[in-house]
Amino acid sequence: MRRISDPIGKACRVLLAAGLMVLLPLEAIATTYYVRQTVGDDSHDGTSPETAWQRIGKLSAAMQAGDIAYIGPGLYREQISVLNDGASDKRITFIADTTGQHTGDPPGIVMITGADPMDVSTFVPEGAPGVYKAPVARPVFGLVEMDGDQFRYELVKSRKDIPLPEGVASEVDLVRQRPSRFYYDADAKMLYVHTSDGQAPSTHEMERLDRDSGIRVAEKHYVTVMGFTFRHMTDGGITFYGASDGVALNNTSYGSRQGIRVYRFPVETFPSHYNNLYLVDDDDRLTLVDVGSRADSTRRDITAGLEEIASLWGRRYALRDVSDVVITHAHMDHSGNVGYFVQETRARVWVHELDARVLSAYEERMVVASKDLGIFLDRSGVGPAVKQQLMAMYTMSKYMLNFSSVEMADRLSDGTTIGNGHQIFHTPGHCPGEICLLVDNVLFTGDHVLSQTTPHQSPECITLFCGLRRYLESLDKIHRVGGVELALGGHEDVIPNVYGRIHEIRQFHLQRLDRVRAMCREPRTVWDVTQELFAGRLDGYGQILGIEEAGAHVEYLYQLGELTIANLDEVQRSDNPVLYYRARS
Repeated sequence: MRRISDPIGKACRVLLAAGLMVLLPLEAIATTYYVRQTVGDDSHDGTSPETAWQRIGKLSAAMQAGDIAYIGPGLYREQISVLNDGASDKRITFIADTTGQHTGDPPGIVMITGADPMDVSTFVPEGAPGVYKAPVARPVFGLVEMDGDQFRYELVKSRKDIPLPEGVASEVDLVRQRPSRFYYDADAKMLYVHTSDGQAPSTHEMERLDRDSGIRVAEKHYVTVMGFTFRHMTDGGITFYGASDGVALNNTSYGSRQGIRVYRFPVETFPSHYNNLYLVDDDDRLTLVDVGSRADSTRRDITAGLEEIASLWGRRYALRDVSDVVITHAHMDHSGNVGYFVQETRARVWVHELDARVLSAYEERMVVASKDLGIFLDRSGVGPAVKQQLMAMYTMSKYMLNFSSVEMADRLSDGTTIGNGHQIFHTPGHCPGEICLLVDNVLFTGDHVLSQTTPHQSPECITLFCGLRRYLESLDKIHRVGGVELALGGHEDVIPNVYGRIHEIRQFHLQRLDRVRAMCREPRTVWDVTQELFAGRLDGYGQILGIEEAGAHVEYLYQLGELTIANLDEVQRSDNPVLYYRARS
């Protein structure tokens, strides 16, 4: 069985440094606890191997700053929820005692699972071949066949959450379409499954996913987790929500339906600006997602990341072994280093067809983009002095990137599959050729969806296939993709619930549109709107980003017919006039 590796959760560089912090001085340790599934007893005090507890859940409330817990080998069907804070010099530390050195147990895996066995005897045929149903009282968030390769089933979402595709009458119809799918009807309390082989569920060992994580750290700090194996969680093996200074070291999480191993490491693409690169090991076929910039720091950090993967997880990779490189979009912090991979490796380097032109004719793109930006600034009401400053800043920033055109032969389009059947979704808006890559139940989102930041938008009048209209449509497209259990962005943290994050981003833009509409009760230029939206918070290159963001929202409202041109007579007389927008009453 293959696996998603824990490096998803934390950057390799951070883990390596943080690993030093778990070597605590003895005087900092308040209590040492022991859990032994083999001989433990929850009526004991848990403070020695002889008086060990049996259930890991006992640690939730017990663990205080400075405490260490050793957990012996076994399969634990429960969760640790950390209820107390550690401290910088007194960390709360959970250690999987796989050798038995501390607990006295025989060596073995310390596994925490989020799944529990299902009663498969209640399933009856639903009518369609391979489809079965059973009454189930509690909602089902995930299913897995434990026999064989431990396939995770794909969840069909309710039409209350996602509209049904055109021509599909019900959620059960979607279950009928493809094996390894399931749907839980909350109103009827009925579970529908389409088994992987069409045989009755009674021929399989099936488990339902009941817990979001094995060790949950919510708004608690200075917690270290070492050496565990996690299996089949609805979220992740270890979850840090609103937590800081958490360390996850040498843990492994099984959970992908087909099984993949993903490593994330940050690279410094510009001074103090970091991108996430991902190395995907899928049955020994390597895919690299994004390549960083041409800055020396990018290549330095790629080398360091590969070395730390080898050091921490014993997997030695080299760039020459990469089969596929996927560029999520042609912004230089994601694609600037593409020339190295095209010219120096044997990998196929993939980019969406709308962004291939940018990389293959970069110098031409810069000339045309500069002209289009200048026209936009004129029509936005930016004065000559400010325009000159912004244009100089824009031009200088682009040419400082030191990028030269690279011919891109391998081009993507919506629905393309690469590698071992991984699917491409074209998601224009932030960038014309922005794509998301679905690798089993893990979605790589580039800059389309980020965990904290709302991705920057610019008007389509500057660059075709950008603009807020296209971006919102692309959000809806990804929201309709079923079965995503983890999303990984080009910056920031992992996204455990991409559907919820999409809702948050959409709400942000709807609220901003309301603000812009209210501002335009009186005629406003895009520059006026920019000043009101950001209220003096913009400087440097942020001024360009700010006016593009404001322009994207004004443009969208104008496309919807909710804004009109207030100075139409002047527009008719002039070649390139300033545009004043007014909200329809």
